[in-house]
Amino acid sequence: MKIRHKLRNIFNRRTPGYEKRTLKFFLCILSISCLLPAGCTPEEKTMLLPMTSTAGEETESSDAGNDFTVQKIYTYAYETRDSLNKSAFLQGCAENEIHILALDKTNDANSLVCRQVDYRYGFYDTSGRLVPFWEERLAPSGAEMRGDLYVEKLLPSPNGKQLLVYVRSDFWNNTFVWLYSMEDSEYILLYEGSADSDTRLHGSFSRSGRWVTFDIAGVTGGTDYFIPVYDCEKERATQEEPAWQPSEARERTFLRQPDQRLYFTGTDTDRLLSATLYDCSDSAGLLRFMQEKKGAVYFNLEYIDQEVAARKGSPAEIQDFKETPGEASLYVHKWSYLQDYTGTHSLQYHYDLESNVLYYLGNASRLCRINTDIVDSPENTLTLPDFPGIIVDYLPLDSGEFLVVLAEEQGAEKYIMDPDSGNSVNAQYSTDNLSDILNYRDILSADLYLYQADAAERKLLYKNLRNLVAMEYDSSTRRILLETYEDTSLSHRKCIVLEL
Repeated sequence: MKIRHKLRNIFNRRTPGYEKRTLKFFLCILSISCLLPAGCTPEEKTMLLPMTSTAGEETESSDAGNDFTVQKIYTYAYETRDSLNKSAFLQGCAENEIHILALDKTNDANSLVCRQVDYRYGFYDTSGRLVPFWEERLAPSGAEMRGDLYVEKLLPSPNGKQLLVYVRSDFWNNTFVWLYSMEDSEYILLYEGSADSDTRLHGSFSRSGRWVTFDIAGVTGGTDYFIPVYDCEKERATQEEPAWQPSEARERTFLRQPDQRLYFTGTDTDRLLSATLYDCSDSAGLLRFMQEKKGAVYFNLEYIDQEVAARKGSPAEIQDFKETPGEASLYVHKWSYLQDYTGTHSLQYHYDLESNVLYYLGNASRLCRINTDIVDSPENTLTLPDFPGIIVDYLPLDSGEFLVVLAEEQGAEKYIMDPDSGNSVNAQYSTDNLSDILNYRDILSADLYLYQADAAERKLLYKNLRNLVAMEYDSSTRRILLETYEDTSLSHRKCIVLEL
């Protein structure tokens, strides 16, 4: 009490200015030292990066303080399967949390687990595990060796809670596709058949994760030319359902009865470049990109007309979606040529159903926007000014702005063998193989920017981004997730979380 009284007297006394400043500094240091925690140090796998400014940041605008809207940056490193094109997720996560699909190093090095990670401290809970259920069902027999049976690829849902599991048997020349739930370890066989050796099955989830198909190209539908779609939210009474045989399908083909069938239009000469499912009211829609024989590329958007469907029955009850002459079309068809499209290494696009706007890259540095409500016309396309570099990835935001990963440095130009023509090409190459895409781009370093809707102004958010695999933005928690790989190995992943 006496010490406090003496300090108060000293402070209130009319002393020279430097004595007051010295005392205030002493009291400030004393207060800070009392507030410093004596807690634990985060694990090695997680790190909070300091927000340091660089000379490069100050050149982006006259007010350097506005260049960074990022408040905190966290990183988290882990091991996963190198075949996964995305292994970290923000969708459905709580604040300060991400979901990752990682290899379980404590038990089985090949076991894939779903983790809920608090990236601030590196703590996590295991919320699911991929067990090798196929080994028991497809136990090797006769001359077949265990090595002849393997996981060909895995496709995770947008929240990482479900997986399409493609298992290949080289001995029997068969492909098996299961829909697997990480949370309850339940699996449903969707397909079993012997597809052509040069035909690969490509899957797709809708953005919400409700709709899924294991065959977005419709190659397993025989002469019916349809895409089998399944409702992930549907409760299934039993895993064993009677096989359903498409018209003129191959022998020994099992196809689970689809919850919805999407028939597509087009000609046999048009080449499918890319396709995806999207959410459309109480059904799934289909977005495809096709290339004509002469080289022109167009998109085809198809979804069920809900008014017509209501007269015929709910989409889940309609078994034959083929159009009947003289009747109102069940489908809404929209299509348009891609204006200002000169070719990219792989199609990068985003479709916003609410605003009916389709974004795509016209070339490596050009972003285009199409209003899908307008019929095929050059007037429906808005081409933004070319960006000053190579667009590695981008995300349109609800505000009309864009998150753009831009590279101004690229390695040697690479060519890839076109599977159809057999020629070496450096454009219009589409693949779902992550290694092919990353090797083709050969991006040495990139920066993340926030661009205005007209691309006239930008803000630098993150500098020197290397080996980007995927990018995600969560508007509810205002976080950006950047998934990268390290040490030239796709199994060594690192998440960079930007809190805005």
